[in-house]
Amino acid sequence: MEAPTHVPRAVATPMAIPMSMSSAASVPMAVLGTRPHAHLEPPGASPRATASGSSTPAPALDMTGDDRVALWQQRLLEAESGMTTFLLEHHADLRLLDWLHTQAEIFADFPTPDDRDPTAWQRVFFRAQALIERFIVSRWGEAELVDWARANASVFGKVEPEPTGRPADVVHRLARQADLYSSRYAVDTDEPMQATLIISHCGIWDYREQARARGVPLTLASPCSFCTTALSANIRAKGYEPAFRLLHDDPSVPSAGVAVPAPGGQPAVVAGSVAGPGQVDRGCVWTATGATGTTGTTGATGTTGTTGTTDIVHRAEIRP
Repeated sequence: MEAPTHVPRAVATPMAIPMSMSSAASVPMAVLGTRPHAHLEPPGASPRATASGSSTPAPALDMTGDDRVALWQQRLLEAESGMTTFLLEHHADLRLLDWLHTQAEIFADFPTPDDRDPTAWQRVFFRAQALIERFIVSRWGEAELVDWARANASVFGKVEPEPTGRPADVVHRLARQADLYSSRYAVDTDEPMQATLIISHCGIWDYREQARARGVPLTLASPCSFCTTALSANIRAKGYEPAFRLLHDDPSVPSAGVAVPAPGGQPAVVAGSVAGPGQVDRGCVWTATGATGTTGTTGATGTTGTTGTTDIVHRAEIRP
């Protein structure tokens, strides 16, 4: 494999941890739905501890099978269209026939338009991502994945709806993606110009191992490096400032592995974080923040995620 060129590294910036984010128990949880059918789970869902010690249902999206199919289809569009854009902008001299052959692999055994099985569309998306990662890394190294992520974000910025024009919209999309993989998570949308997603167990890791067992080739040792780059670009594409923190060690992501402390120095416990057999809890915390008066892609920051610096700032109060 071609040696990767230099990848700009993230800069760790020490910042104070807001009390409202320092403990899952102290975070007011709410999920803002972008569609009429998206709502909180009813009583009986996984409980979480509150500040008073009582238990309440942990917030989670209630996505229908059609919701899942639609999101897998949209994610496939973003990835495949973004890849074509990336090639035309950065490698137009490439024999595009090579890419067409890879596209044929992506769309082999493609589900029919009336196929409403989310797992069928999930398999196609994951196969597409694995093939595209291999296509890029084998030719130009992992550094080029940053530009692919930006190209994907340019498509995301155009096709992802913004019902409220606030950071909750993009964080809600991140939460829906987490839900697709059966991740454990909660969302805080209390602040009008800042929204937070806490993922206590990322199901992407579980699905990767299932895919590996099926023989799907995995190019990257960890999904976190690309995922944090891609989600940061998506948030910026909507005009907001991203920040994140990993809640587990991952050497592929700079500044990872520093736990978010809770009051009294105890580790933060996020709602319903229980790994299944053979699973390891790997999680992260994301925020999207908008300046006063900024509303989505029409705000002051525009679509800087697709054209700005590749440095990702890990802010201590958070952490796509």
